[in-house]
Amino acid sequence: MAVVQSSHRRFLSVPDAFKAVVTSKSAKQQGGDLGDALKYFTDKIEEIELKVVDSTEIVEFLVTKNDENLMHNYYLDTKTKRIRTAVVRCNFTDSETLMRSVEINCKKQKVDRIIVSSHATSVRPVLEELEQKNRHTIVVIEQLESMDVDVFNRLISLLSFYEELQVSLLVCLSTSRSVIVSHCSMDNMELLMLKFFPLASPQTQFDLIIAALTRNDDKKAPKLYLSGELLEYLKKRFLHGEFSVAELKKVVRRSIVQNFERADDYDDEQDDDFPDRLAIYWEWFDSLTALMIEALEKRDEKDKRLAELDIHSKLQKDTQAFWSDNEHVIGVRMYLLSQNREELCDILTAFAQVVNGHSPKDAQSLNDVVARLREEGVAAAAAAPATPAWPSPIPAVKKPTMAEFLSMNRAKHAAAAAAGNKLKEAVGTLMKMMRERLCSWKGHEYYLLCIPKGIEIPDLSRKLATQTDKHLSQAYSTLAGIDQFKPVSTARWGELLADRMDNGEFYDAVAQLQRMGVIKDVSKQGTKAVQLQMRPMHNVY
Repeated sequence: MAVVQSSHRRFLSVPDAFKAVVTSKSAKQQGGDLGDALKYFTDKIEEIELKVVDSTEIVEFLVTKNDENLMHNYYLDTKTKRIRTAVVRCNFTDSETLMRSVEINCKKQKVDRIIVSSHATSVRPVLEELEQKNRHTIVVIEQLESMDVDVFNRLISLLSFYEELQVSLLVCLSTSRSVIVSHCSMDNMELLMLKFFPLASPQTQFDLIIAALTRNDDKKAPKLYLSGELLEYLKKRFLHGEFSVAELKKVVRRSIVQNFERADDYDDEQDDDFPDRLAIYWEWFDSLTALMIEALEKRDEKDKRLAELDIHSKLQKDTQAFWSDNEHVIGVRMYLLSQNREELCDILTAFAQVVNGHSPKDAQSLNDVVARLREEGVAAAAAAPATPAWPSPIPAVKKPTMAEFLSMNRAKHAAAAAAGNKLKEAVGTLMKMMRERLCSWKGHEYYLLCIPKGIEIPDLSRKLATQTDKHLSQAYSTLAGIDQFKPVSTARWGELLADRMDNGEFYDAVAQLQRMGVIKDVSKQGTKAVQLQMRPMHNVY
């Protein structure tokens, strides 16, 4: 496996050379060949990624011209143009997606862009390139934390000085917003018209991409579906390892190749009805998750995040354990058993309406259960002894004996138990139907994408600790040596590394460690500090 090193990330990369892997002409799959499958899944991920990381609003703000750009100079009694500046915090490694989105929107707005390297030592090349432009230009600062403070301030001063330039700034951060304040002087801050633009978190990005790949309900899509094990692997690799959509694409592509390689092994045991039955699966799955959410709300546990992808992943990984031990399934069962007859009938009726689209027979069975419950409720109400309407004055009523009282009490409990048993039977019928419809996908490997052989979840802490010649590793090891559980001042951390790297290299390492989730910003009251989130493995176990 090759090591990829760039200004954005350093991590182990899955090889992307797939052409030499599959040479068999018989490696065909229902719904298209290998090239079609690779292209579809890659395009699908990139399509969602561009929707999540959309720079349309950012570029529109940067190219807008109005009086808000002007600042009144009270000394000269004139108006000075302020530079429109968009500050974007990128919480994930693939900042290339943002750059690609900016490029697309610049073409739509008919403006140019210039990307300034974070390690630039002079602003002259930027000014020379701007002088050659004859239309509005967006100057992009890729990573402000790694940029020299003096260079950044000189750039702002000169851009403001040459008022004839049609220019705006896009500043990318990977840590706290306070970086723009610490890097920009007060005088230059007044020359900027700042606006902050948040981007989607890694969790949101991952959920949207995986939801589309998991359902895969496009009629033109290859009939390939992510297995529960692959889902769990992708989550660990993305959210606890790299935050890299590029690597996620490569793992999915390699899974597709592995599936095509083994296609001949599955031909004799493939189930042609499996893709058609998935519509029923997802219909029942959506109804189950809706019940789970309702049960959480009734128990006042709204703060618990119900991740539907996690529910599906656990269901597919171990179906038997899911139905017997999963806390959300137990919560649904307890919630249904706590309902009275009318409330349970309403829930079953709503459930039947949802699944009627692809499961009309199941919907009819649920409606029959509801009808039977309501008939029994009417019969029980009719059998209850009516209270006689005594004329006034009410005559004295004979007090029942102890034997009569106990007999009536037993009859009352027996009737309540019989009614409760009927409700339990109805709940049991619904849970049994869900277990049958929400079954395991194991045994249908012909259609499943599994974990590719030969790859593993990157152990970032071990890789960082063992690469002693890298600035990133040195910064990590030094921070772990200071304190692994409490906030550490950035100044103190930097002092210990001053003899091994300069200021720009240090802040570049800080930015990369934060993007990877190894550290988090805990600055308070103007004091910059970080806290270690991923401790060395020998301290964890």
